Amino acid sequence: MNNDGLFGGVNDLKYLFLDNIKEPFDNELLIKIQGASISKKKEYVSIGEKSFGPVKAITPDYGRKYAIFFKSYIAYFVQNESFYLHYEHEEWVGGLICIYNKSNYLDYIKQNTVAEYILDEEIKHYSVNCSNHIIHIASICDPQITRI
Repeated sequence: MNNDGLFGGVNDLKYLFLDNIKEPFDNELLIKIQGASISKKKEYVSIGEKSFGPVKAITPDYGRKYAIFFKSYIAYFVQNESFYLHYEHEEWVGGLICIYNKSNYLDYIKQNTVAEYILDEEIKHYSVNCSNHIIHIASICDPQITRI
């Protein structure tokens, strides 16, 4: 599969922000994202009681918005990207949008759902990697990605 076409140009961007996530109908998933860029202005940032900087903020680029639509999904979850943990054994292709061949999330889905027993298609793990959020989706459907 040529993933460049599947990802609709999103992986050409440097940064993403999550704009919206919702289920338009039962068991459908619509994720709206927008591109982002690095500010030229430097500033200090506080996280808890710690201050970091000077750093350049990542700011939304409102001209580059995309909709990612899954006609169906098995499960999804949204993670605060500050707490993301990468495991060496995981295998994926992509960048801001990834497809995993091996992941702890795929293992979780196989161990905690009946999906692999009732579905004939391969379960895929997608991730949408935004600044501040990572969305993990388990689905047998490829997403439809359109620029909006």
